[in-house]
Amino acid sequence: MDKKSQENLDSADLLIKNGKYNSSIHCSYYAVFQYMKYALNSFTISLKNSNISYKKQNRMTKSRNSHIVITDEVVKRIIEVSPIDAHDFSQKIEKLKDHRNTADYQLNILKKKKSKKDLELANCLISTLKSKFLLP
Repeated sequence: MDKKSQENLDSADLLIKNGKYNSSIHCSYYAVFQYMKYALNSFTISLKNSNISYKKQNRMTKSRNSHIVITDEVVKRIIEVSPIDAHDFSQKIEKLKDHRNTADYQLNILKKKKSKKDLELANCLISTLKSKFLLP
């Protein structure tokens, strides 16, 4: 998933350069979502909450919204390290998700400025995940 995440970041950048702003926001969000799945699978930041394999993630999300389940599991783990960072992460990922929903499902055509900010936000969220989950 980390490679897919990076591919989505690269795609978001290319889409911005080519004026495809709605699609770039979609890629920015999914880059973070895929990295959250990778972080949960790969490492643990506490003894209380261990890693969650991809297989288990799939089982957990079979009858529930995968985006909510994965985000909740990530935030639960960040809380143990830094409640303030967990709150900040939660707000930022929800903001990016809202923008992705607008880009994907609303009539609005989003602008270059918003898509660039969302790509920056995605990179910031992935940096937080790398830091909090002790990922390279």
